[in-house]
Order: sequence, then C-alpha cells, then structure tokens
Amino acid sequence: MTYQTSDNADFARIPTDQGQTGFFEGREFRCIRKIEVTAGTPLVWKFTSPVDFILIEQQLNTSVGDIEFYAWPESLVTETGTYGDDEYVRGKNLGSTRRLYDGAPYVSQVEIKSGGGITISNSDLYADYDRAKTSGATAQQVSVGGAPNSERYLPAGTYYLEFRSLDATSLGRYSLAWEERPEGV
Repeated sequence: MTYQTSDNADFARIPTDQGQTGFFEGREFRCIRKIEVTAGTPLVWKFTSPVDFILIEQQLNTSVGDIEFYAWPESLVTETGTYGDDEYVRGKNLGSTRRLYDGAPYVSQVEIKSGGGITISNSDLYADYDRAKTSGATAQQVSVGGAPNSERYLPAGTYYLEFRSLDATSLGRYSLAWEERPEGV
C-alpha cells in the first residue's frame, strides 16, 4: 500500500514532497489589503470559516506610524456596529489544472467582513499579537514589518482581527493566507 496525501490520483502527492496538496487542489486563499488606522478608532475584520483551516501566513507592515494587531477568539468578543463590507478573498492557485469539485474549482467558504467594532471581555487573552512601526527619524523613515506568524491548524469559527494605531494615523499592509480543510476532501 502506498501512502498518498489525496484520494484523487491527479492530486495525490508523496508525503515527502515539499508542495502543498491544498495549493494544487485550489483550497488555499489569501487576502491582502492596504490599511489605514486612526488612533482611537480601531479597524476590525470579522473572519468567519465554517470549516477547519490552516493559517499559513499572517503579516503586518507599516509605512507610516505604529500599528498593533490583535486576533481575538469569538468567545471574548461582543460585536458593536455592523459588519457589512466584504474584504476581497482570492485563490492562491488560479491555474487551469487545479482540482475540480463536482465539475468546478473549489470556492472559498471563508467570509471576511469589516465595518463593525468589538468590545473585549478579557484583553489579556488575545489569540495573536503583532506590532509594526516606522523608524523615528523623519528624514530616514523606514517601513518596519512585524514577524510572519507560524503556520497553525484552527477550528471552524469566527475570529476578530483588530488593528490599532499608536500614532495619529497609521498606514500599512496586512496579508493573510489559509488553506481550507473541509471534511471529505
């Protein structure tokens, strides 16, 4: 018996292969956005996944100011405001040879919305934290990024991604990438 990473022969890989099966099957997605955050008015994204997923990448950079990032589990959050603005989710593999599911490419089940706010019940229990700040020298202002976070497997659910400016107005870039792991795939 040969062990393979997928039950579909077109996408099965030898486990020692460095390639990601989810990438070749078209189940990896990303969201990259320029962000602008004003002190005292956090920017919040509501990330909802009905399936387990592997968080592959999460990175914060800033070109102006000082930005803190927190990820909060749903159990600590009370929503305020309305989440109505969809953030753009794009597949990482848009090639013509990706796996078809019932005749069509896999479609992301994740929904990322912005526009609302949150109240946190215990601010010491964040699930993730990062900070990105520009250097202090005005004539030599350099963009500084936070460290990329390590890969991890997370359960289906809702997560709140909060960006806070520690300066008047901060500008930056946030990128997020994940692989969806629906049952039976």
